[in-house]
Amino acid sequence: MLVACGGGGASGWYGGNGGDGGGAGVAGASGSGQNRGTGGTKYNDGDLPAAGVLPSGETGGKIESCTTGGYWNTQGYSPCSDLGQQQFILANGQINTSTATIERGYKAADVNSDYGFRHNGGNSQVIGANGLFVGGGGSGAGGGNAASGADSGGGGASGYSNGSVTIISTQQGGNATEFAGALISLIT
Repeated sequence: MLVACGGGGASGWYGGNGGDGGGAGVAGASGSGQNRGTGGTKYNDGDLPAAGVLPSGETGGKIESCTTGGYWNTQGYSPCSDLGQQQFILANGQINTSTATIERGYKAADVNSDYGFRHNGGNSQVIGANGLFVGGGGSGAGGGNAASGADSGGGGASGYSNGSVTIISTQQGGNATEFAGALISLIT
């Protein structure tokens, strides 16, 4: 994991804003309201533990710092190990022959895996006889926790940087759209 941005938490049914998500290396904010969800755990640059943690009900999880990759795991490779010079290999072990032979480390996960492309914020839950939803937590490096009542918002997720990139500007929240944005430049 080089860089991650955290998503904002969801608002509650009867009020309570979701907490802002954190930019690269920035903690997520807690939601608002009496039963708000807390923001995701912030990890210092380069200190994101390798193992992923799946969300558990109201509690947010944690992204993996390196991809597990089911196929590579069966071949004896640890998540953070390099794979050497080769073409890209799919999660099922098939070689993608249209890719270049380069030094690789990324290990594709099965699309049905719990760890690939997952939501790691606390789950929005239905509460009470009226079936109201509480604010779910945002996803990011450290997922935000869900609110525990329909009057409150979920926590925003934390962002992360492994320290190998230069961050010019980062912040908590402030994105007016549903999409995150980043400008990436190769400095020569």
